[in-house]
Amino acid sequence: MLLCLGIAPRFALTVQSDVVTFDYLGDGTFRLDPPLTSSDVVYQRHSLITRRQVWPVVLEKRDCGIRNLDFPMRMELRAPVNGATQSFFGCCLWADGDG
Repeated sequence: MLLCLGIAPRFALTVQSDVVTFDYLGDGTFRLDPPLTSSDVVYQRHSLITRRQVWPVVLEKRDCGIRNLDFPMRMELRAPVNGATQSFFGCCLWADGDG
């Protein structure tokens, strides 16, 4: 499972295969396309599928830090907010010890 913590705005996001949980503005469970099938990520593009929209998601193996914590992955999710698109940046790690 990939666990991501948001920098600004703050959020938590998890990815397990094709299931994404994203807690920004209420809890939500969404589908990831294509599914995340391996922890061997260098750079990947995905889509988070909501009932009405498709949000682009980029995962890349790149040092990322939150306060004094270092993470091996960085993610960006672009979501429509108030008629515009907002980027959500987060730092991620493999919660099951992979990667």
